[in-house]
Amino acid sequence: MLADLDEMVYSCRDQQAKISIKEAILCYKAGAYKGAITLTWIAFVYDFVNKIKILAEHQQGKAILDRKIYTDIQESLQRNDPDSINQSLKFERSVIDKSNNYGFLNIHEKEWAQSLYKDRCKCAHPSMNDKDSVFEPSAESARLHIAHCIKMSLSKNPVHGREALDVIIKQIDSDSFPKEKFSAITVLTSTPLNFGKDSLFKETISRILDLIFDSDNDFKKIKSHISAISALIHMRPDICTSEFTKYLNINLNFFDKRKLKVFCQIFKISPEFFEIIRDENILKIKEIIDSTSLREVPGILILKDIRVFSEIINLKIKNLDDFMIYRAIEDDSFQPILNEIINFLIGISNIEKDFYINQQNINEWDDIFIKIYPFLNENQAKLVFEYFSNSEDYYILRRLESFIERNSGDETIRTMDKTNLLEDLRKKLKSFHNRRWASEEVPF
Repeated sequence: MLADLDEMVYSCRDQQAKISIKEAILCYKAGAYKGAITLTWIAFVYDFVNKIKILAEHQQGKAILDRKIYTDIQESLQRNDPDSINQSLKFERSVIDKSNNYGFLNIHEKEWAQSLYKDRCKCAHPSMNDKDSVFEPSAESARLHIAHCIKMSLSKNPVHGREALDVIIKQIDSDSFPKEKFSAITVLTSTPLNFGKDSLFKETISRILDLIFDSDNDFKKIKSHISAISALIHMRPDICTSEFTKYLNINLNFFDKRKLKVFCQIFKISPEFFEIIRDENILKIKEIIDSTSLREVPGILILKDIRVFSEIINLKIKNLDDFMIYRAIEDDSFQPILNEIINFLIGISNIEKDFYINQQNINEWDDIFIKIYPFLNENQAKLVFEYFSNSEDYYILRRLESFIERNSGDETIRTMDKTNLLEDLRKKLKSFHNRRWASEEVPF
């Protein structure tokens, strides 16, 4: 059993508490059981102080206050203030109740801590069992107090309830929270979430999902919320699977178009979401997608590459019209239909100029091309450049020239410029200018 206690010490978190509990074990081995129990209590208090220090660093209001009280007492003791001993004893007597309030101890662990404090008082002061016998703790009680202190307190992270959850959510909801998964993981591991119980993790996931699907939520903030969920999946996929399934079971029947749009955004930012969805929920999602038009929620295009949804999405793509393409571009959901958009751009040159003067939202050829260009592969980009450089539409040629000039450092453009693409464009535009002087056909 002596070896067991020595091994248990390795699980202690706080260095000062670990030193005290080691001294308690040495006293126990030497038969100094009063010293063992007294030092065990001291280790318990040091552990509490370290935990409120951690919580204070994470801006927990009560912990900040308790940390200041403790710091003020230590400074008062160093100054030998007359009331400093009384204040120190008062703080020490409050440690058990405070530990319980913070969630460091449950009700049964609190009962053990109270028995430790009671025995500590007997050991640290002259105590009599009766008028003829001095209080002497047994070896068994000293050993149990040491073991329980390590198991129930010293080895445990600071668990801290509702206020800690508010701290985490406030961090995630802030404008500075990263929108990239691994940066989000770094931030979250520095919050109370990193040392909380499973219940805190579950509540965090539940709150974030509520934020994501909240009808009043700003879409700009949703990216941060999705980034947080993605980080949580990486940290604890088991809990995320359970909580996400629970959420979908409750809410899928109430999915409106906005919630479906958000759901698609989740997959766009964090494809790993699909891995934690259960089969029964996938079937329900398929039904919702099947009954939804691309005009209503163009974001469902994002699900094209997910095998169970691909057949439904491909059928919808076959029926694409111009309006759906515009909606997909507006919604940033266009990547799965790049080839269709290229064909659409090519078709613009055959439409009268009034077409894109009257369009709402994304209504100009260059607006569309600028938006999709970063996602085109080299062959797709060349196809567009080559086709439009042969256009007889002045507006398109002028925009193409302007785009090439603005992006002269792009590798694809540099490669194509070796074929004198820009020079040919300028010759063609000059021809339009010459015609302008001869007639009024070419607009400026």
